[in-house]
Amino acid sequence: MELSKIITQIRNNNNWHNESRIVGEACEEYIKNNIKCVRCKNNNFGKYNTNEKSKNLFCLDCSQKYQIKAKCVTQKQLNNILIVKRIVSWYGWGYNHIVEITEGP
Repeated sequence: MELSKIITQIRNNNNWHNESRIVGEACEEYIKNNIKCVRCKNNNFGKYNTNEKSKNLFCLDCSQKYQIKAKCVTQKQLNNILIVKRIVSWYGWGYNHIVEITEGP
């Protein structure tokens, strides 16, 4: 499912007014359903309770922890991400992850 459709579902199914919260929740759901764990390559994520410090998702197979960050970008920034086809993120617990982009706008 496209991220924009997940955002609409989250917005319609909750009484939330904070756009950042809606987009953040939608991104977590999108990743949970569409991205593979960088450690074990499986797609089997669990979700931490809301407001769990520095963690959003974890791999049920290998226990890898993930903190998901969503950010609004300009069309030019998005195009640059899609050209490079990867996002590099540094996590506080010392893992450097590269997430490949497989779905464009």
